[in-house]
Amino acid sequence: VCDGVKQLVCDSCSTFRVCLGTVNGQDLTIACPTDQPYCNYGATTDYCSATPIPNICTDASQNAIFTCPAIGTFPDPTNCRIYHGCSSVGQTSSIYTCPTGYVFNAVLELCALENVFSRCVTLQCSGNFVGHVRYGQSLRFYGLCDGTGQAPIMYKCPNRANFAFIAGSTFGECSYLCPAQGNYPNSNDPATYFQCFWANRRLRYNLVHCPVGLTFNSRLQYCT
Repeated sequence: VCDGVKQLVCDSCSTFRVCLGTVNGQDLTIACPTDQPYCNYGATTDYCSATPIPNICTDASQNAIFTCPAIGTFPDPTNCRIYHGCSSVGQTSSIYTCPTGYVFNAVLELCALENVFSRCVTLQCSGNFVGHVRYGQSLRFYGLCDGTGQAPIMYKCPNRANFAFIAGSTFGECSYLCPAQGNYPNSNDPATYFQCFWANRRLRYNLVHCPVGLTFNSRLQYCT
């Protein structure tokens, strides 16, 4: 993701993107040359190198592009020592590496010292299984297995929502807990919001999409 500092940013382990300020300089990514096949992180610009990033770009499963399903932080399904930062839905994530001895903590949503309270969690899809898999004991993070045996696609529930499996199904869903009647932001997507209302003596909700080009304004409680 272009941050206004780096001229080039890694799009994956083997490709990079040109940046003009905070705007992508071009839509297509550029592949690193065969003699320098790995994209590496730098302070002011990322660059291609003959050496892969340690513990990240060391095998094919870790070279896959992570497309952001929502805004926020996501664990990597196959490597607990990196995580993904997403600032826009549908865009490629920024990859962050934990310090030595640290792993991604799903509760804190950042790196934490690996111990009995913060364990290394990875996900694996077996055979032709199709359905959801929970990320460790997390109530928010979960993955989707598509039947190919590849690493699952990662998702997370919005704030105030928990993931639970549907009875009799290999699939689950996120259930949002309304704090009161009114409109509330969706932490996963600013272009949507939760509309909470009373029905049959219970608080219920609808997920409402803002008109194209607008985002939800928490102060005004409508899209602007």
